[in-house]
Amino acid sequence: MHVRRVGFGFHAVATLALIAFGWTYLSSSEFMAYHAAAAGTDWKDLAPGLQALGLTALRLVGAGSLALGLALGVILWGPYRRGERWAVWAVSVLGSGYGLALSVAAFSVASATPGDPPWRAAGVLPLLFLMGGILSLVPIPEERAPGVGNGGRS
Repeated sequence: MHVRRVGFGFHAVATLALIAFGWTYLSSSEFMAYHAAAAGTDWKDLAPGLQALGLTALRLVGAGSLALGLALGVILWGPYRRGERWAVWAVSVLGSGYGLALSVAAFSVASATPGDPPWRAAGVLPLLFLMGGILSLVPIPEERAPGVGNGGRS
């Protein structure tokens, strides 16, 4: 299999995961079980003001993740597939950076509270974007016509 296609595959999987994560958070009507464990209380026991604050934070992260995922998807579908080098860098850097921020946030919650957010899964995201970038930027030797550029030997 072509190395760059594998790189594209890593980027595509990570982008789809980012979109799914964003959609899950954006469409949530209350915080997740690991948020409840971190907060030490159930959703229904929170004051209405704290519920509003929690939903706003969830939806902000969800909207940001969904927007970035969709933008990266557009770049992957168009410029990236056409081989435009800036697109590989954009997807790799933006995806890795955002994935790293999500990972650090999730790990911070896991290490400071009884909550168990999916920090390990979040940690895979920047690695997928990073590996996708590395594989997509691997130089591939150009094919040469027989006798051209090889000292006249075929």
